[in-house]
Amino acid sequence: MSHPRVRGIRGATTVPANTPEAIRQATQELLLAMVEANHLDVDDIVSIIFSASQDLNAAFPAAAARGLGWVHIPLLDLQQLAAPDLPRTLRILMHAYTPLSQEEIRHVYLGEAQRLRPDLCQKPQPLRPARVLVTGITSQEDVHWALEKGAHALGFVLEPKCPGYVNPEKARDLIQRLPPLVSTVGIFQDTPRYAVQELTTFCRLDWLLFLGEETPQDCRGYFQPVIKKVARWEDHRRYPTVAAFLVSQEEGAKAGPGAPPFMVPVPSLQERVPGAAAVLVDLKNICAGR
Repeated sequence: MSHPRVRGIRGATTVPANTPEAIRQATQELLLAMVEANHLDVDDIVSIIFSASQDLNAAFPAAAARGLGWVHIPLLDLQQLAAPDLPRTLRILMHAYTPLSQEEIRHVYLGEAQRLRPDLCQKPQPLRPARVLVTGITSQEDVHWALEKGAHALGFVLEPKCPGYVNPEKARDLIQRLPPLVSTVGIFQDTPRYAVQELTTFCRLDWLLFLGEETPQDCRGYFQPVIKKVARWEDHRRYPTVAAFLVSQEEGAKAGPGAPPFMVPVPSLQERVPGAAAVLVDLKNICAGR
């Protein structure tokens, strides 16, 4: 696999009705499917161009991407020529950094839009190891150990009542010393919004992980993408703006093709879970192996 390059990823879907809600749901479903199929992080995305047929004018598709928390990605809405016998068609051209080759890129066509490019719909999904998030980072020793073991992201518990808590000043110091391309995740549990926002800015977090009873409304309105822990896989439907979900391995097995990205907790860095975009390793559970 080569070094990351900017690739173009195509996607298309049909929208059941020309309403703001139908356009939002169809757009977000397609975006998440494209990200999942090509193993992308939100930070990998360079820009997105949306084109809608003339019979889709009730809402801007780009607004649906903003609803996912993708507020820093350049987005552009265009009007396209109508496809014969294919009303209410939405197309997406996403540019993203990826180590996948042109041949390995998976273009995503959903529903009736599969008729546009049936040749691409038969393309197998590229295989790539799941990303690894190590949580419970409290020291420079933890950072070195996690990175040596291949972690892609480090999680910092910033809610005082949670095990593994690290004070914000220490977390910020550790984050400032990280090498490039290591993502940082702030971990919260029923933390007030103002506190989450202040800590996110102070520590310069890339992602937010919510472990508590946060409602769908609680997960909206952040610049950073949100990961939400849910007890049951079907609960993910309640959180349309959440970028990814943390579920048990049993619940993750219920996710089908085109499902939103999810991560599962595992007991060791050596374990991988088919279908999971990432695995989460709690440092406290594997300290004996260090």
